[in-house]
Amino acid sequence: MPPAMNGIILVFVGTTLFSSKSVLIQLAFMAGASVDQLMLIRMLLALPFYMLIGFLAWRTLQDKPNIRTLVLIALSGFACYHLASYLDMWALQFINAGLERIILFSYPAIVVLFKTLCGERLHTKQLLGLGIAYLGVFLFFYEDLTANPNLSYKAVLAVFIAAVLTAIYMLASQKYGRRFSGDFFTAVAMGITGFTIPTHYIAMHGFTLSNINNNVWLYGSLLSIVFTVLASVLLNRGVQIVGAVRASVLGMLGPMLTLFLAAWFLQQPLTAMHAVATVITITGIVMVT
Repeated sequence: MPPAMNGIILVFVGTTLFSSKSVLIQLAFMAGASVDQLMLIRMLLALPFYMLIGFLAWRTLQDKPNIRTLVLIALSGFACYHLASYLDMWALQFINAGLERIILFSYPAIVVLFKTLCGERLHTKQLLGLGIAYLGVFLFFYEDLTANPNLSYKAVLAVFIAAVLTAIYMLASQKYGRRFSGDFFTAVAMGITGFTIPTHYIAMHGFTLSNINNNVWLYGSLLSIVFTVLASVLLNRGVQIVGAVRASVLGMLGPMLTLFLAAWFLQQPLTAMHAVATVITITGIVMVT
C-alpha cells in the first residue's frame, strides 16, 4: 500500500475516534459528569501512556530537540488539548454534537489560510475541492441551525476559538512531527496537559475526587484511552505522512460521522439534507486528498 494511502487511513481512523468523542462526552454529561471531571480523568489516565511513548521515542531520536523547541511543542499541545478541549467540552453542554463538529472542523480553512499567509501556494484542484467540501459543511451547518433556533452563540464562539487553536496545533504537528517523530510530538504535546489540567482542577475544586461517580469514571476512561491516546497517536502519524492540509480536509468527515452517531445514540436531528451534504463534502475531500 502506498505511504500516502497509509497516512490517509491513519488520519481517517484518528479523526473518526476524535469525532465520536463528542457523542461520548454528551452521554457522560447525562450520567452526571462535569467538564472539569472529564478533563481530569482523561489526562490522569492518559499521562502514563504519553510518558512511555515519549521515553521510547526519545531514545530513537537522532536529532534531539532543544529547550525552545520543546517549549513550542508543549505550547501547541496546551493550546489544543487544554484550552481548545475545555472550550469544546463546555460548548457541548449547549449545542448538538453534530453542530459542534461542523464548527470545530472548520479548522482546515484556517490551516489553509495560515499556510497561504506563509507563502505556500495550493493547486487549483485542491482549492476547488476545498470549496466543494465547504459547501457541504455549510449545508450541514444551515440545516442544524434550522433545527435548533435557540442556539447558544457563546457556545458557537467557544467552538470556533477551539478550531483556531486546533489549526495551530495541526501546523505544529506537521512541522515538528516530521522533524523528529509523530510519537514524540504527540507525547510532549499531550503530556504537558497531564500536568496543567490537574493543576486547573485542583485550583477549582481542591484535591477531592469523591464527587465523581462510577459511570463518570467509565466514560472518562473510554474518553482517555480510546478517544484520546489511540486517536492522537494515529492522527499525528497520519499528519506526518500526508501533511496538515490534506489531514485537515480529510478530518472534515468528522462532522458527518458525528451526526450519524448523534442521531443513533442521542436522537439528535438527521435529515435528507444532511445526507446530501455528506456526499458533497466527501466529493470535495476526494479531490483534495
